[in-house]
Amino acid sequence: MSRVAQLSARVAFVSTGLAGLACAQPSALVATSLSHPLSGAPISVVEPGQIVRVRTVVSWDRPGTQLAGIAGDLLATPLTPGGGDGVVSNLYSEFDPGGTIILGTLVGDDVLGIDVAPVLCITGLCHPVPFQWAGIDLVGYDWTAPAAPGEYEFGFTPAPGREFVRIFTSVSPAFTLAATTYTPATLTVVPAPGAPMVLGFAAALAPRRSRPPPGTLATRATPRSAPARSHR
Repeated sequence: MSRVAQLSARVAFVSTGLAGLACAQPSALVATSLSHPLSGAPISVVEPGQIVRVRTVVSWDRPGTQLAGIAGDLLATPLTPGGGDGVVSNLYSEFDPGGTIILGTLVGDDVLGIDVAPVLCITGLCHPVPFQWAGIDLVGYDWTAPAAPGEYEFGFTPAPGREFVRIFTSVSPAFTLAATTYTPATLTVVPAPGAPMVLGFAAALAPRRSRPPPGTLATRATPRSAPARSHR
């Protein structure tokens, strides 16, 4: 099964599983977005070599109080046959790695094996503050578009058995499963407009051939992408 099919299947699984969660349960959103690395403006179309900031943010609503756990992979998937890997730089997360915080391994332009399980923060001195319910940057990086044009999808795929984000709803270390929605982002890489112009300019500078004498046929060669642990 392709990664695109896996993502679709898992999102469908989460959607069908929502009915099994009580209405009192919190809901969570795991959203991947694309933006300009300097201005922060949303971006959906780039040229080869252009840099895009990829961010996956997890947020939730009340009665959730703190993030208790999320696991899976951030995948960059070419949707067009012949698509290639981009170049990844500046991999980051708001979480500090270590202990129950595993930020995954970069493989190509995928981040695999993310498993973030913050302990229950009672003092409020944890970093990042796990009760940032409006959104915490789970993982992100700068992605340089490859030469291969086409569409590319970026999205977080939950690990098997971890389809629902875990949320603390009280000072108890027991977590609750949140009704979870995953939203990917799509990017289109288009050929640089300067490329055909350069070819045309070079052709214009090529030396002209003298006209063939009358009666001579001229020929032209045409050349022919589990529960959390209590904080200290």
